[in-house]
Amino acid sequence: DSYEAIYEWVKKICRIINQMDNSDIDIFPHSYRHSRIESLLQGEDTRIIDPNTGKPKIFPLDEVMLFAHHSDVSTTKSYAKDHSDEKLDSMFGF
Repeated sequence: DSYEAIYEWVKKICRIINQMDNSDIDIFPHSYRHSRIESLLQGEDTRIIDPNTGKPKIFPLDEVMLFAHHSDVSTTKSYAKDHSDEKLDSMFGF
């Protein structure tokens, strides 16, 4: 079963990261889905460059929703982190 193979691979990576960082984090295959959606929304994928800015492309929520095969935008929003504090900090130079 391919899911089992991916699950085992992810758990092995998790153990390696925990040993390297002396941490206790848990990563699951679905963690990668959250990470990918967040990456597209925040413009963190350096492989996809916006030709207008020359920087990583920031995808709008509706496009990421299509990518994720979500039928409701609130589902896609639930995958994204809340960046309110970061935006407030940058507004005031923190």
